[in-house]
Amino acid sequence: MAVNPSASIQFLDGSLQAALNLATNTAIKLGVASGGPLLRPTLCTQASSVLQFFHGPLVASGGHHTTYSGPCYLMRINGSTNGTIGSVTKTPASSSPTSYGSMTATLNSYTLHAAVDAPTASSTTNYNAFMATGWTTPSVPLTLTFTCGAGTVAHTLTITYVDVNGDTTSGTLSVTAPGTFTTTFTVAKVLSVTASVAPIGTQDVTAVFVTPGDRYYAKVQVQSGGVVGVSGGTVPKVLVSLDNGYSYSRPLTLPSSGLLELTTYAGGQTPQPTGILLTFANATALAVPVLGSLRLTGATVPGDVVYTKKVSAAVTVAHVIAGVGTPFSVGVVGNAITVNSATDGAGLATTTANDIVAGILGSVAASALVSSVAVGTGLG
Repeated sequence: MAVNPSASIQFLDGSLQAALNLATNTAIKLGVASGGPLLRPTLCTQASSVLQFFHGPLVASGGHHTTYSGPCYLMRINGSTNGTIGSVTKTPASSSPTSYGSMTATLNSYTLHAAVDAPTASSTTNYNAFMATGWTTPSVPLTLTFTCGAGTVAHTLTITYVDVNGDTTSGTLSVTAPGTFTTTFTVAKVLSVTASVAPIGTQDVTAVFVTPGDRYYAKVQVQSGGVVGVSGGTVPKVLVSLDNGYSYSRPLTLPSSGLLELTTYAGGQTPQPTGILLTFANATALAVPVLGSLRLTGATVPGDVVYTKKVSAAVTVAHVIAGVGTPFSVGVVGNAITVNSATDGAGLATTTANDIVAGILGSVAASALVSSVAVGTGLG
């Protein structure tokens, strides 16, 4: 049977007058937050002391109370129902063409330790020594997930960690076979992990959000376009809002990986993770009808090529980057033009826009369908 959290507060007036025995002027707020002491009433006298709970409904309410109504007690509790992430809607600006890129939102996770390979995991001594150091602290307290690879045998892990209240303690996790296993306790910082017997199989340790840190109506506004997943490419800049566009973050440069962790952005405060990971991708369209000219983007603007159709029939143009040590070529099948970029030993494109224009001109079939012009210097 669940037990409701409670608090006993004693008031002393510190003088010869009768002690205050009524709590009519004192408030205690219970709510969900992404960090801070758990099930422990904490006196907060100003907004700065509320921030020890990172963010969430408890922080929003406690910050408002301490700012406008004075001190109060805050007690963080566990959420009874995990939240979910809703749908993503893409709305292009009326002044800009629709991008073929996409964005998805998922729960975020952190890699807390380097993966343990099978040779290391085949020795209990080596495994325990490897797991005694090298830990990364998650941004907020989370449960631990161990992903145990093929060959893993049954064993028990003893985890020494710092809990959400700042106390050093330990807990166990039973691993029965290859698979994924998650602790029932929440960890603020891992100190070490020891195994009862050698795990044998490979081992990965992550901390995974099971719910967003709060309820948001998030918006992402692309300030300037670009590409993701292209080495040396110009990446987009975006603005992020957590309140349906009422306020926005400073301009953020999107990582070339296309992965952006959704965090808070209050001025002067350390950004806190919301538990949501945004993944941007440039979708590939095999055939796109375009009236007039078509500009295919390269990794940088001087790598762009503008194509103009010469015939009345539909024409498609595709730039392909694939393989390692691939030679440059221009192929035509019917009215479909395929430009295969040259690649180096790492699989990165080495063909410039000028190379493509020369290749189109050098192909009788391709030059009969389109004309091509490099943008700028054509050296991108």
